[in-house]
Amino acid sequence: MARRSSDREAIEAEIGRVRSLGLDELRSLWRTTFRWSPPPAFSKALVARFICWHLQEQALGGLDAERLQQNKQFCPTTYA
Repeated sequence: MARRSSDREAIEAEIGRVRSLGLDELRSLWRTTFRWSPPPAFSKALVARFICWHLQEQALGGLDAERLQQNKQFCPTTYA
């Protein structure tokens, strides 16, 4: 099923907003989103990427079964 263009535009707008935030604001958003603090070594760009990935995952869905199985083969301890 195709996504409506308004859905895509909303996602893109939120990603744009996230990318415009400063590091302190991104860390605060991370804590709200993931309920734990980001690793101190994470740069502004990396914090923003993780948050944007999470937004897209929530809006569009996560990995399909085939990709999840491939990940399990490469990182078996992660999915134990």
